[in-house]
Amino acid sequence: MAGVILDSEGNLYGTGAEGGNNWGIAFELKRSGSNWTQVMLHNFCSLNNCADGSQPEAPLVFDKTGGLYGTTLGGGTGCNYPGCGVVFKLSPTKTGWTETVLYSFKGKPDGSSPVQGLTLDGKDNLFGVTSAGGKGGTGGYGTVFEVTP
Repeated sequence: MAGVILDSEGNLYGTGAEGGNNWGIAFELKRSGSNWTQVMLHNFCSLNNCADGSQPEAPLVFDKTGGLYGTTLGGGTGCNYPGCGVVFKLSPTKTGWTETVLYSFKGKPDGSSPVQGLTLDGKDNLFGVTSAGGKGGTGGYGTVFEVTP
């Protein structure tokens, strides 16, 4: 559902709402000549009740140090299972990547189901929108949010 982004070495990064254990993955596609090799960066819903997020449907965004940020439609600890979604960071390590949940949405009026991409400003603040939660209606009409890592 989401697009891919390109690093300076020509590798592609993206998310898939399914795959892995069926709750979504973040991946890298590394080019070697005319061949591509997939590397799974994170297998979502690896923690109890999907505390690390589930169903990433939005594109990723790089920070200045090579970290990746994104959102998930579900999971997190802010709502009852299946969750209201999270904002996460993937950080490169010597042995792979580590996921950190930066924010778990709580539903109405906080927001839920962030399915659009994030915008990163020059100070590494993240901006985005949710498709539900917020004020109005039974499930809310969504929110605009900022997360400061």
